Amino acid sequence: MTVRESLKAVIEKKLAKFDKFFGAETEATITCKARKGVKILEITISYGGATFRSEEESDTFITALDRAVEGLER
Repeated sequence: MTVRESLKAVIEKKLAKFDKFFGAETEATITCKARKGVKILEITISYGGATFRSEEESDTFITALDRAVEGLER
């Protein structure tokens, strides 16, 4: 699946809020899937030997992203 540049920009902006918690060596992987009309977005952040992960489903990737970011903030 090819992700549009507009979605990439929104993802980068939303994840930028985590810059204050993680260093430059932090790696984040975002996976977007569409399955039977449901959008699934997974965020995995690796930092200092720890892994932080959130996965959400919604009718849009933006809503799934908002929920996933909220889950990571907790």
